[in-house]
Amino acid sequence: MTDKKRTQAEDSLLAAVADQSGGAAWLGALRGQAKARLAEEGLPTRRVESWKFTDLRAKLRDALAPAAPSKDIAVADAFAAVDGPAVTIVNGFLAPEASDLDALPDGVEAVSLAAALESDPASVQAGLSPSDGRALQDLNAALMTDGLVLRVAEGAKVERPLRIRYGASGEAAGAGVPAHHVRTLIALGAGASATVYETHAGPDSAPYLANVVTDVTLAAGAALTHLRVQAEGGSAMHLSGLDVRLASEAAYDGFLLTEGASLSRSEARFDLAGAGARLGYHGASLLAGARHGDVTTFIDHAAPDCVSRETFRSAIDDAARGVFQGKILVRKGAQKTDGRMGAHALLLSPKAEADAKPELEIYADDVQCAHGATSGDLDEDALFYMRSRGIDGETARALLINAF
Repeated sequence: MTDKKRTQAEDSLLAAVADQSGGAAWLGALRGQAKARLAEEGLPTRRVESWKFTDLRAKLRDALAPAAPSKDIAVADAFAAVDGPAVTIVNGFLAPEASDLDALPDGVEAVSLAAALESDPASVQAGLSPSDGRALQDLNAALMTDGLVLRVAEGAKVERPLRIRYGASGEAAGAGVPAHHVRTLIALGAGASATVYETHAGPDSAPYLANVVTDVTLAAGAALTHLRVQAEGGSAMHLSGLDVRLASEAAYDGFLLTEGASLSRSEARFDLAGAGARLGYHGASLLAGARHGDVTTFIDHAAPDCVSRETFRSAIDDAARGVFQGKILVRKGAQKTDGRMGAHALLLSPKAEADAKPELEIYADDVQCAHGATSGDLDEDALFYMRSRGIDGETARALLINAF
């Protein structure tokens, strides 16, 4: 950062990287490279094209302190009514006493990231996605302390959903805003199938930073259904990355609901690396007050005969701001690609703001691709029609928002 002074947040992040010692040589090198980029470039600002709608450096200025392991393990679960074993991670550390590790079905293995780094670091290295200079990936690689390694054996068909609960207590090990840095690896063997439900939650009473990256590897013919709910506390900041690699005939079906955190940035990258891979990634953002929710995605069609579908909808009220950035890349040789993307925003207040930037970049000639974005407010004619038939205004608005 030769042209600007570091913020307290940047200084504290660099200091925290220095405290991450030990482990395999490759991990030390990974942390060192990430630290060097952070020292040189700092946190992203709007000058960075992919961050033009979200100035992280301006939002994240206060000093950060590592979140302390907590005995307060009452973690909210948006999928509490779902019948299936749960794994709980609090303040960035796996909490075995609040998890159902003994109830995992045959063919499913779940261990903490810290334990996996001790017992089988090579498998962890193979499961990590490269940062490619992405700021959130660098931050997580430099500072990850614990997390989860979830493996489903080849051919296993997991009937009940697996739940992952990420929680924060708002407690720090030192002076500053508590921050936890979690890495989760999910790997499905050839022909395996599973469903994973995630909840990210924390207290409204205190600020904290949640920095979570998930790497998903799907072998040939594997299928994963992945539902995530981001319901962090109202004073929190949520930074998340999702990297999914699909082999031939693999299928990923994901959904993201964003409704928490004062600032959230959810990045997702999908590498359709094998012929016949199928991707569905959809989501909804419910933003009110002064919340800022940013969803940024990148779909890389690198193999022929692949299909991708992506649709995101936002309902934005008060002075909240919703951002959607999505790009589909069709590489040379990825013939018969079928990719569709759409972003649609409903503005419920004169101060609400929606920014959308869908992109297509195509280097193959036998493809079907489309993208689009819309924004607007509720239809006054529809409201009048419903009210003229005895439906009160509040109920009419709610019905139209739900229909959208």
